[in-house]
Amino acid sequence: MTTIKRPYLFLLILMICWFAPASVYALEIKGPNIAEVGEIIDFDVLDLQVSELKNAEVTYGPKKNCRVKPYITWGQKPKIEFSAKKSGEYFLKVILARPVYERNPQTGQILYQTTKVIKDSNGQNKIVDLPSPLPIPQRDEKGEVVVQLLSDEVMIFVGDKEDEDEDEDEDEDDVDPPTPGERLVVIVRKTEDQTPALSQQLNDLRTTLDTSPHRLVLLRPGEENSEGSAHQGAATYIKALEGISLPGIVIADKTGKVIYKGPLPGRASETLALLKSTGG
Repeated sequence: MTTIKRPYLFLLILMICWFAPASVYALEIKGPNIAEVGEIIDFDVLDLQVSELKNAEVTYGPKKNCRVKPYITWGQKPKIEFSAKKSGEYFLKVILARPVYERNPQTGQILYQTTKVIKDSNGQNKIVDLPSPLPIPQRDEKGEVVVQLLSDEVMIFVGDKEDEDEDEDEDEDDVDPPTPGERLVVIVRKTEDQTPALSQQLNDLRTTLDTSPHRLVLLRPGEENSEGSAHQGAATYIKALEGISLPGIVIADKTGKVIYKGPLPGRASETLALLKSTGG
């Protein structure tokens, strides 16, 4: 076997790329590679012309579990419709036998045929113009058209949505719930937040929490730096609510670890439900 030296090989590739049209190697299947069982997804086949469909082949698998339907859009664009009835891994492949055309040796441009020879009514040869120019294909010694095989393949992963939901539920179950125990409930509000509804909620919370093992602390921004603050960790809890609209709430365990932070619910019953969800 003849071996082409590296410098000459590079020069050969460069010449092929220079004289070949930009699209000659650009067959591409484009579309989503993840789907659910029974979901229909579409793929575009880029650089495949409608006139080339007779030279193209679509293959896929496993065939018994999926359905593939090539079609053409109103805009004359080839597409492929895919769906699968079982979860798993599938492949979709397009193979195209594209003719290699004659080219001008100086410019590299494709040569076109503008006329053809036909027999007239008397059996004589007659030259007529073609409705539109046709590229002239290269032919081998046997007179057969020389073709170049182009292909592209994609993998499609099909999953069951119910399985995904179960996985998500399992992930949520893996999170350890807070240990039940005493809770510190810190509510931070500004002076202008003090509405009748908020005052009523704070009164209801005091009444309920005063007879429980939990503690209620009310703070305003700026109190974290004052002497004799209502709670030693005021600065920590006010800072925890940075970026959260006030009035806000922080729930911490007896060690001071923040378990929850966020906007204060609108009613005392909702705030108590939130406290219960954190183990309080």
